[in-house]
Amino acid sequence: MTEPLLSIVVEPATSTDWERLHEALRQLIGEDPTLQYQSDHATQRFIVQGLGELQLPIVAARLKSEFDVRAHTGVPRVVYRKALAAAVEGEGIYLRRTRGRGHHAHVCIRLVPRRPQTGFRFDTQISSAIIPDQLQSTIADSIRHELTGGARNEHGLLDVCAELVGGSYDPADSSDLAYKMAAALAVRDALQKATIELLEPIISVEV
Repeated sequence: MTEPLLSIVVEPATSTDWERLHEALRQLIGEDPTLQYQSDHATQRFIVQGLGELQLPIVAARLKSEFDVRAHTGVPRVVYRKALAAAVEGEGIYLRRTRGRGHHAHVCIRLVPRRPQTGFRFDTQISSAIIPDQLQSTIADSIRHELTGGARNEHGLLDVCAELVGGSYDPADSSDLAYKMAAALAVRDALQKATIELLEPIISVEV
């Protein structure tokens, strides 16, 4: 799937239009796989992403003409992405106790840049005796989410191999939630130390 190049903010005219706008966008994106969107119920906003300058205004027009949804739209903006300039390591430790139960997780990762257009990859350098396979899958999913646009990652980070290089497991207190949080913390730790290159999409090139 081609990465989106432009985005617009779409907001319902009133709070009562939120669900209707959400359903209309879901149907439009179901018809056109080159469109993507993200929703934030707290701010009542949608970020709609597409490939071309004409595509997004057409989406906005169809919301009104076909679905009778009142919405405000912003000016189309370029969708930037980021890439790692060099490998970097990060560590995440999550320790909490809620209602008498402990949540413990410890994750060490290495983020390694990959060739352009090769996407995300997860490799493990540790055995299931250190962290069980099921929890390693949770770690992979959390890392992918954090790299492609987590809460503190303004632009998605492309073409990265995430290597699980260490950590620890407590049979009594380790949980899915704990490893999800520890993996996200490890990514944030790595990105704070990383050298990042901002990528601008190229729509067309003439030679």
